[in-house]
Amino acid sequence: MAAGKGKKAPPATKGKKSGVSGGGSIAGGDFSIQARPKSKAKGHFNYTSTDGTFKVRCKAFETFAPNLTAKTAAVPFKNCTITGQPAVKTLTVNVIDRGNPPDPTAPPSATPVARDWIGFDITNPATAAVTSYSGDLVDGNIKVR
Repeated sequence: MAAGKGKKAPPATKGKKSGVSGGGSIAGGDFSIQARPKSKAKGHFNYTSTDGTFKVRCKAFETFAPNLTAKTAAVPFKNCTITGQPAVKTLTVNVIDRGNPPDPTAPPSATPVARDWIGFDITNPATAAVTSYSGDLVDGNIKVR
């Protein structure tokens, strides 16, 4: 290598982490979510009920804009399959990032820390009945950035 020349600097990654990412569990099951608009990845949303009989799998998302002030986002996923139902064109997943999860080693506080929240609705195409899946995270974390 010639004097004065170094390795080429890696490309800047500023802004690639914007969007929504996280995983964990709510009372009804486990989930994983990733939707970063500035990333080349297509994103995903996966949900599996506690007993494992109900699953949602989405392989990509539509354009969305997270509310960075309120730390909320409504992410419209596409290419979704739902156990026991025909494929769904879109499924909107709503999230609220309320900060880092509580430290399990910290002493109990008089004021409990608010937990992150996730929710989505499934409409049965045969009956038009809507079932909501939502709740505060029991375990895990969601980031809206």
